[in-house]
Order: sequence, then structure tokens, then C-alpha cells
Amino acid sequence: MLRTGRKILSIVLVASFSAALARAELSILFSKSPASPSVPVVVLIPDAHDSLVAQEKIARTVLGLARRKGFRLVLEEGNRGAVDTGRVFWFGGRWLQGRLARKFLEERKISGPEYARIRDPRAFRLYGAEDGRLYERNVRVKEELGSYERAARNELEEIRRAMRARVRRVFSKRLHDYEERADRFWRGLGPAPFGVKENFPAASPWSQWKRLEKLDRAEKKRLAANPVEQDLLRRWEFLKILENVVRLEATPADVRTFLRGRRLASELVRESPLLRYFFVRAAEFYHLAQARDKAVAKNTLKTMKRLQARKAVLVTVGFHLSGIRTALRAAGVRCVVANPFPKFPGMTLRPPNLFNLPADRARLLANLRAMDLVGDEDTLLYQMLARDARRLWAHGSRGESRVLEAE
Repeated sequence: MLRTGRKILSIVLVASFSAALARAELSILFSKSPASPSVPVVVLIPDAHDSLVAQEKIARTVLGLARRKGFRLVLEEGNRGAVDTGRVFWFGGRWLQGRLARKFLEERKISGPEYARIRDPRAFRLYGAEDGRLYERNVRVKEELGSYERAARNELEEIRRAMRARVRRVFSKRLHDYEERADRFWRGLGPAPFGVKENFPAASPWSQWKRLEKLDRAEKKRLAANPVEQDLLRRWEFLKILENVVRLEATPADVRTFLRGRRLASELVRESPLLRYFFVRAAEFYHLAQARDKAVAKNTLKTMKRLQARKAVLVTVGFHLSGIRTALRAAGVRCVVANPFPKFPGMTLRPPNLFNLPADRARLLANLRAMDLVGDEDTLLYQMLARDARRLWAHGSRGESRVLEAE
């Protein structure tokens, strides 16, 4: 329900002001950020790794900052060290590089910053900001949880049905009616039942979402008239957070509530060994995600110091945004958030992609895909790609990456 509501609300809110907001924030940055600031500046761009539109907008934003305001250093989540796009896209022919990069971008095998770097390799330097060991551990735990997700969601749905029946028996008519109307609102099927009387400042679509949630919680708390209703309402709301955790779409606020309420979670799922184990591993997953906030901020600062860069762009998924921003500000860095599209705070991890592979394997894959695109159009270029592919194959670059199996 929450996931559907988020999508619908994002569509409604973004249609009205998201594009104008992005232009306004970037124009403020362009007008006020000096060429060589006395205080280090990091522009944070929220990522949405499964959205092609988001990756295209990230690429345009990164190139705009590099070309128009001199941000020559870009860092990204999901990788570490220098991202050498030139070694993988080594072949000449801008038309071929552009077509292949676009193909990989559409297949989510490269990110927006990587796409921008391939299209204009002189505009900026690209680095990964991850701690490799933390990132790999986070990926492994996510893969394990993904293998249990469907079964866990089914078992949690059974618990939800049982609690729903109790909600119908225990809640007063006023609270029950409000719950029904609120459910319709969050699914985009009706008006807000909690009386929105103000036009929120256009800080971001997600800020509006949080304010609406706050109004919803306050109204439910007001209508829960006795301790029995209040306790059941607390459990009912906590179950919704567990549903987000099972989908690995919990926001930072959801995660804080989940980690504080581990005892309540164990009580709600005590008859499901699968869910008990799932939530133990989910807690580890989110602890690792929180640890990566500090690691990404630390590596960003180290890279800026090593390259003597006073300003940089950092692209990271929405879940990490507040933690990274807090760590950077504590280090005396000015942070500016550019929102070329709505933030998705439930996203915690950019999956490994082409540039997480060993360089020779990534280059071999690029060669093979480029050969498919060239075909008979350029015989010499085709032969050059084939020779390089045979050389890489002879040196042991065999097999396909698990992250490229969807190809």
C-alpha cells in the first residue's frame, strides 16, 4: 500500500513543481557558488538506479555542473577508486561509443555519471566513494534477503490479515472509518481525510510526503480513545513498517523505528521462523547501509584532499542522503542538494554494474557488444574489436558476471 501511495503521490506532486524546483536549486548554486570557494562544497544528487529517466537527468546535471561551474570531480556510490571509463570504451568512433553507452544505460549496466563520463571524458574525473568490503557485504546480504523476499511477504500478509480482522473488531467506528479513508488516500483513490489546510513550501516531493504522514499519524492518535485501541494502532502501524523492511524499501525513519522495535517485531512474527531470521538479517543489512554513510563521506573527503579539489559532486541513493550530508557538514563541508527528480529514500544500494567488473572483463564485454553494433558498417573497426576481444579471452577473461545475467 505504501509503495503504491508513494508512486501516486510522487506523480501528483512532481507534475506541479519538481522540474521548476530543480531549475531553481541549480540556478541558486550557479549564481552563488564561487569558482574557488573558501569552504569545500559538495553537491549531493539523489540517485534512483532503476529509473532510466533519473539516470538521464543525473548525466545532464553532472555535465552541467562540470561545464558551467567547474565541478571537475564527481563521485558515486556503488564503486571505489578511479572509474576508468576510457579503458573499457577504448575504441574510436564517437558514434559507436555513444550508441553502446546508451545501450548499457538503458539496460542499467552503467550509471548516469558513468554515461556522462563516456560521452565527455574531459569534462570531469569520476571516482567511486565506497568502502569495498562494506559494499560487498551489503550486496551479499541483499542477495540473500532477495531469495527469501517472496516467501517472507506471503507470511507477513497472513499476519496482516489476522491483525486486520482484529482491527475491525476493536477499533471504534470513527477510527475504523478514518483508517479506511486514509487507506484509500494513500492508494490514490480518494481525498485526504486529515484536512490539509496549507500549501506546503515546495522543498521537495518527499518533504510533502513526510508532512502528510505526520498529519495522518496525529489524526489517528487523536481518534484512538483508549489504551487497547492505542496499543493495537501501534502494532498496526509497525506492521506497515515491517512490510517496507521485507521489500527492502524502508526509509531512514522506518529503519530507526524498526531497529528500536526489534522486540515488538519478534513478538508479531514469533510463529514464523522464516520472518524471525529475515528480520535478523534485515537488521544487519541496514546496519551495513548506515555504516556505508560514514565510509562514503570519509572517502569523498579523502579524494577531494588528494586531488586538491575544493568542490565535488556526489551521486548517492536517497537512503544515504541525510547520513552522508550530516557527516560532511560535521567536517566543515557545505552541502547543496540538487533534485533533478524526486528522491526515493527507500533505495539503499546501487547494484553492481559494468564498472564493478575487473577492467579486462568489462572491456571484453564492451568489445563483444560493440561488434554487434558495428556489424558490416565498419570492417576495420570490427576487426580491431575482434582482435582485442581474442587477446582478452586468451588472458583468461571468461564467463559472465552475475550482475549482467539479465542481458
